[in-house]
Amino acid sequence: MTERENHLMFCKFCSKSSKSLNLGIICSLTNKQADFFNKCDAYIENSKSLESEKKSLESQIDEKYDNMRDIISYVLENIFGIYFFDSIFKSKYDFLKKEQTQKLKIQNSYQHIKILILVFLILTIICIIKLFINYDEFWPKFSVFTLSALLINLSILKLRKPKILLTTDSEGFTYSNKKIKWNEILVYKSVTTEERYSYKKIALGTKSRGIIEIDISNLNIGIKDFLKIIELNKNVA
Repeated sequence: MTERENHLMFCKFCSKSSKSLNLGIICSLTNKQADFFNKCDAYIENSKSLESEKKSLESQIDEKYDNMRDIISYVLENIFGIYFFDSIFKSKYDFLKKEQTQKLKIQNSYQHIKILILVFLILTIICIIKLFINYDEFWPKFSVFTLSALLINLSILKLRKPKILLTTDSEGFTYSNKKIKWNEILVYKSVTTEERYSYKKIALGTKSRGIIEIDISNLNIGIKDFLKIIELNKNVA
C-alpha cells in the first residue's frame, strides 16, 4: 500500500475532505493533500459516503463474478454453509477471537496433488474389489498403474517443501508481497472465477484500492475459515 492509498482510506470518507482539480481529494482544514502518518486524528467518518462505497463495491463484485456458474457449489455454500473441497483438502481451524488469527503463516495447499491422490486411491480400491469379484487380466495391470500413480503422488506431496503464501498480524495480512490492512476492507465475498486452476477466490472491496482477489484454492485454509478471519478483524482500527 502506498502512502497516498493509506491517506485515501481516511480522506475519501471524512466529513472534512474536499476535492481539488489539481490535487484530487484534499483536507478542507489545510487545503492540501493529507500528510499524516498511519491515521488522522482529525478524521470524522462520513457514514453516508462510506455506505455508498460499500454498495458500489458489492455491485462491482456481483457484476464481475458469476457465482451461479456452479449451481451445486452455490447451493451448498450459500444455503447450507458447506464447502466440499475445503472439508477434504484443507487444514481446519476453529477461530473464536481475533488474537488467534493474527500470527498465522498459511502454506500452499497442494490441492491438485491431493485431488489426484484421492482419485487414484478410489481407482485402486475399485481394482482390488474387481479382482476379488471377477478376475480379469485387465484389472491386475490397471491396479499396478493406479497403485504406482498413487505412490508417486504421495511421494511428491511428502517431498515438496512447504511454502508460506500468506501471513497475518494485528494490522492485516500479506499476500503476494502485498500488505492488506484489516481496516481498509469494506466488503468481502467468496466468488467463482473462470480460471481452471484458480476456481475459488475471495474478492475484497477496499477503501482505496478497489477490488483485490485472494486465490483461496492455493492456500491451506478453507474459504469459511478465511472469511472468519476477516470477520473477526474487520473492525480493527
